[in-house]
Amino acid sequence: MYIKEEAFVIAKYPYKTSSLIVHFITKNLIIQCICYSAKKNSKYFGSDLEALAKIEIITSNIKKNTLHTLKETSILKNYQKISNSIYASTASFYIKEIISNIAHDFDIRYFTLIEKVFDALEENEYLNQENIKAYISILIRAFEIKALYIIGVMPTISKCVLCGSNINAYSHFSVDDGGVVCTNCIGHIHSRFIYKVSKPDLDFMTFIKHTSFIDIAKNKDAIKYNDLSNGVAKEILKNILFKHTSKKIKSESVLEEIFLY
Repeated sequence: MYIKEEAFVIAKYPYKTSSLIVHFITKNLIIQCICYSAKKNSKYFGSDLEALAKIEIITSNIKKNTLHTLKETSILKNYQKISNSIYASTASFYIKEIISNIAHDFDIRYFTLIEKVFDALEENEYLNQENIKAYISILIRAFEIKALYIIGVMPTISKCVLCGSNINAYSHFSVDDGGVVCTNCIGHIHSRFIYKVSKPDLDFMTFIKHTSFIDIAKNKDAIKYNDLSNGVAKEILKNILFKHTSKKIKSESVLEEIFLY
């Protein structure tokens, strides 16, 4: 039986001398494939697996609960602009690693999330040449908060997570409680990670929560969020992701180093 799917590569691991185990996310399933001779023979799929692209895969699976065998691939959309940008390509590695760590059960929204953020990163290379790094930083924060929504831990940012009261100009955010805490409730939390947040911080998180990736890339006013995207919101989202994955994201340190320059 053969399966044909649109897919993104989210992780690759060496297998024996010349083969690979590749994790794909598709519109219908999360799939692991063995790719025989992928390292030495690119006739069918080797180069496709290296490209930053949406690809079509054809696989066979003889027995249940076993690895699929990758038979053939073809590129449907090559994100060449991302591949050629040190900033966007590094962001894409981070995005794929996050997805690899959180997508334990199938949800079509993971496929959509990757596709939409890659489309926006590609468009960003055309639209925001003078502010590439700033917009990528904002798009990464948008990716993180939308990923949290999919796994069911979207932070509460509009009202106090404990009493439900409206938040004033300054407040606190408790990672363990999953949201903002008003000044009246701050004494009732015992979180390892508590951050002071301002109204601009909350406005930024509201913006990336409700705005599509492509609309962020096209919004010339979004540049005003540059500093906020690298401030306390970044630390909050990073720690919520770590709390729910319990894994260190290896590409995060590379991303941090690249964006310093």
